[in-house]
Amino acid sequence: MGLQLRFPDVVAPLKNGRFVVRTVIAGFVFSPILAWLITKAVPMERPYATALLLLSFAPAAPFLPLVVSRARGDLAAAAGLMVLASVGAVVVMPFGVPLLAPGMSADPWNVARPLLFLILLPLVAGMLLKKHWSAAAYWLHRFVKPVTAVGTILFLVLSVVLNFSGFIASLESRALLAQVLFVSGLTVGGYVVAAGIPTKQRSVISLGMCTRNIGVAAAVVGTDGDPKIMVMLVIAALTTVGISFAAAAWFGRSARENWADATSPETLVARAGSKN
Repeated sequence: MGLQLRFPDVVAPLKNGRFVVRTVIAGFVFSPILAWLITKAVPMERPYATALLLLSFAPAAPFLPLVVSRARGDLAAAAGLMVLASVGAVVVMPFGVPLLAPGMSADPWNVARPLLFLILLPLVAGMLLKKHWSAAAYWLHRFVKPVTAVGTILFLVLSVVLNFSGFIASLESRALLAQVLFVSGLTVGGYVVAAGIPTKQRSVISLGMCTRNIGVAAAVVGTDGDPKIMVMLVIAALTTVGISFAAAAWFGRSARENWADATSPETLVARAGSKN
């Protein structure tokens, strides 16, 4: 994403108070509350519930730019949201995780590390390349986009293969139902919370909430965590990819229809008449 943006592009949405406030509310107030309510409403084993609560503090997956592009959303707003989500996770998780998931803790560096290496550093590097070698950035972006798509698919396949037995066992529980309710609720809730801002930014907040940063939650769990928590994170990865791309397709179709209506001969004639 950084290959397509300049620093002022990313800073602009961060100066928009309405965008910032709605992103913070959706990501770090609405999301944890929704996850907590689902753990109370849907009976499931404690490790599955713990994973859901961890995910509630980790909005904006690294593949967010891919779905935002598909949705014809605002890429600069997506970059701004990822910065807000990264900073917010580092600040909130050390306090929120012990509160909602007693017995667990979130070391700030463990949270920051995947955000730094998977989101912030690639974003800054891409923008620097765009600033100093624009042609090279354009050429590289042509390859980065399909590589990201293929990498996402491979990650999902490997996650299922490596956790296949646990994944099959979880199907007898209500873990999948909880994830579907959570991700769907975030998609709709993010869109509602973002009411009143431009449509292209509104879809970004909805998709940013819909996608979950699995790496951050996994970093908190660590290598010695409960295997069922990791299985729930695999279910989350599958769910968030499926629902986010479906939502992006809907947003993209709506954007195309709105553009077609705005550029139709009847609309252009009406605009010309109103000017006269």
